[in-house]
Amino acid sequence: MVTKLIGLVLAMGATAHDAKVDELSWMAGSWTCQKWGGTYEEHWSTPAGGLLMGFSRLLVPGKSAFKEISRIEDTEDGMVLYVEVNPKREKAGNITAFPIKELTKEKVVFENLKHDFPQRVIYTKKSDGTINARIEDEGQPAEDFVFQKMKL
Repeated sequence: MVTKLIGLVLAMGATAHDAKVDELSWMAGSWTCQKWGGTYEEHWSTPAGGLLMGFSRLLVPGKSAFKEISRIEDTEDGMVLYVEVNPKREKAGNITAFPIKELTKEKVVFENLKHDFPQRVIYTKKSDGTINARIEDEGQPAEDFVFQKMKL
């Protein structure tokens, strides 16, 4: 039993390491949800050349209250999510890397246990066409963003 469990864990790790950005085509598009007193948008390009580009913003009446630039990139060590957070909240140019931890057809998990919050970024494709984005770590409550496809 233990041998089977170890084999399963090793196989899952190899799958995540060998994952390619093209497997995240379901994330492409423009997404929106109501969050933090405003409209939160997330926009992702189609994957091409081992790269998926994205940006997010929180729109509250009269202004943009938060912004984030992201990319998911194929690297020698596996897929990595790079995030640059709003320079008003953190130093400009502060980019955090979240290497891939897990990938299935409907879910991708990125993790950086050395980062304060979040330590994990999880995207899940739901059967109703929504995408749930979750940021979490062990010490703080998780934040969920239930994104609907935007009509442009």
